[in-house]
Amino acid sequence: MIPMPSANQAENAISTADPGLRWGAAAERRKVLFFYQDFGQMGGIERYLLQVGQGLWQSGKVEPVFVCSAGSALYQRLQQHGFAVYGLKSPAFFKPSFLRTFDWGAWRQLRRILQAERPDMVHVHFGLMETLLPRLWGFPVVFTFHGYGSLYAHPEPFAGGKAWFKRLVAALFRFTSSRLDALLVVSNAERQRLLAQGFLAESAQSQVIHNGIAVAEFQTPPDETRLKRLRDSLGLDADRPVVTFINRLDENKNPADFIELTRRFARSHPRVQFLLVGDGPLKPQLEGWAEGLPALRLVGYREEIPDLLALSHVLVYPSRREGFGLGLVEAMAAGVPCVAYASEGATEILGTPETACCLVPVGDLEVLQAQVCQWLQLQTSEKAALQSALRQRAQHFTLEATVQNLTRVYQHLMPTVSILLPVYNGAHCVLRAVQSVLNQHYPHWELLVVDDGSTDGTLQALSTISDARVRVVSQPNQGVAAARNHAFQLAQGDYVAFIDADDLWLPHKLSEELKVIRRATRPNQPACLVYSSYYAVDERNRLLNLPKISTHQGDVGEVALRDEGLFLPSTTLVHRDVVAAVGGFQTRCYHEDRVFFIQASQQFPVYATGQRLVLYRQSEAGRCRSVLKDYPAALTAELSIVETLQDSLSPSQLAVLSLQQRRNLMCRFLMYGYLPAAQRLYQTLLTEKAQGPDASLWNACFQGRKSQLALLSVRTGCNVLYMARTLVQAFTRWIPLSSILPPVARPYLKDILSC
Repeated sequence: MIPMPSANQAENAISTADPGLRWGAAAERRKVLFFYQDFGQMGGIERYLLQVGQGLWQSGKVEPVFVCSAGSALYQRLQQHGFAVYGLKSPAFFKPSFLRTFDWGAWRQLRRILQAERPDMVHVHFGLMETLLPRLWGFPVVFTFHGYGSLYAHPEPFAGGKAWFKRLVAALFRFTSSRLDALLVVSNAERQRLLAQGFLAESAQSQVIHNGIAVAEFQTPPDETRLKRLRDSLGLDADRPVVTFINRLDENKNPADFIELTRRFARSHPRVQFLLVGDGPLKPQLEGWAEGLPALRLVGYREEIPDLLALSHVLVYPSRREGFGLGLVEAMAAGVPCVAYASEGATEILGTPETACCLVPVGDLEVLQAQVCQWLQLQTSEKAALQSALRQRAQHFTLEATVQNLTRVYQHLMPTVSILLPVYNGAHCVLRAVQSVLNQHYPHWELLVVDDGSTDGTLQALSTISDARVRVVSQPNQGVAAARNHAFQLAQGDYVAFIDADDLWLPHKLSEELKVIRRATRPNQPACLVYSSYYAVDERNRLLNLPKISTHQGDVGEVALRDEGLFLPSTTLVHRDVVAAVGGFQTRCYHEDRVFFIQASQQFPVYATGQRLVLYRQSEAGRCRSVLKDYPAALTAELSIVETLQDSLSPSQLAVLSLQQRRNLMCRFLMYGYLPAAQRLYQTLLTEKAQGPDASLWNACFQGRKSQLALLSVRTGCNVLYMARTLVQAFTRWIPLSSILPPVARPYLKDILSC
């Protein structure tokens, strides 16, 4: 038994994960609930779950919790190894696997367990329909398709008039798998079979993660005294060869062919001994068939698999259908010559030039017998070469690799988010912003607050925060861009989010954006940018307007050039690789945030939540209005973004950006009441248009209601845009903000605004 370290020993646990994996300083163990309604007996999947649980715990990153059938062999083994394990009690009527979906009593038990444990995610093994309820209850769900004897992947049960049933099951599989947060398949062969038979759409996001074994456990030289004791207990003669079957005793694993092989050898090779190890529904029937075969030993399920393989001269693996074949890998790691039917999973394991000699046609007992005879008659040098090839191939299916790949999937689903909050003289509002972060439903984050040389008591206000996930640092006043860059240097999360000191997040902001990331990206391709829409409010948190919800996705580089309000820092969540690739925020540019997001959208895919998740505070005073008072300074500041991006964009893109920025400045002049400045800028634009007419560029930049009102204002000499904005704000300020927020956010509004 491998003792599990206590919680305070997590820092010293052995790590099997890739050093490149990052799960943040705020990354306590992620709690993963493994749900597997097992068959009662120990088999390959059960051994795999036990070993993976141990490997994940030792990695220091995951806390596994198990739910399986009460009193089963797996339940008992998990308890013996110190895992947190819950047993589901079901009536005998629901014992067949195809009926378990309808066992509502088991679902009620599972829901109580989920409410008590509150895991970060649920990992389901066997039974895809079992993923729907945990997903409905709000938990991210990972499903591993083992392909073991599965109704979904094999056409044989659907012959004749049952073809319609196959189509129904395929449709259910496609529907359910499309709603998973991650679909894992144990072999490429099994995934291709799902695709070929219509159970999986070509666009489905699935990932192959091979099952793995603790290779060193099978390559350690066995203790001879222990082996002799085991051989005597099994009634095996030391001077006679042993042919072994180790697997679950059911139709899919096909132990009947092993019994028939024993009968044939009893006539032609009476000195060969046969060992059948395993448990399952066919055990009583096999015991009857074994009568009159003195060379055969039926020993049931045994724990000491490495020792049993050390006693074996050949392993027979006659499964007709196999998703992967964990027992086959164990024999290969032990250096035992194998003979396996060339099922899809076995072929993926043994289908290399060095090991393909171990495969025989499915169901061909003549060839199977001949191959076993050949392996029993190998010369010493030939056997050593075969053993070396098998051991080398087994190194591709290690437990360490499986744990690393699973950790990467879990990390992708539950990353640590580093939240960057720059603040300058924000004592009056910064605690509200921090409180909106503390209220997030998603728990795995760290908040880095950088005080940019404040002189109004901001640091004193921040000193009242006691949450360990919040870190406060200070620097001399260098500007918001430098403050964000400083915070990013300290960030240790997988993703980076931004919040300004006067903005507020709704409590489901991070969780909704991470849902988009789970659907849109894969663990090995995580770099992306996700953005949300917002509610515009004033200093007293009264509604100013409801900007249109943007749904632009994918390659939005051209849209980002034209739409000034597409990205706001507080509405975005980006992978840390995005920040690193862009190089952070420009410190010598007025629109440092827009420069950053234009460059990011040129290089990475963009996704939208389609929801308003941020309260964006617009102030009548501040930097924007002070700059507008000086026309040359305002124009220089607005066009600084063009100068900054001149090496990153094409000439046509720079022309679009230049015109768009001046259009934005003209609208800003009008919105704040500076009509003469707006008319002066408009005349300049008309002159440029006359000198180099480009109607398509002009029309693209002056679309939308705000642009049309701006053109009407400067042409008529009456500031229609300013009046329209004033009327809208006068009306919307009477609308209670709480009445338009989604229900999930309303309980938090009073809490946030009271800070």
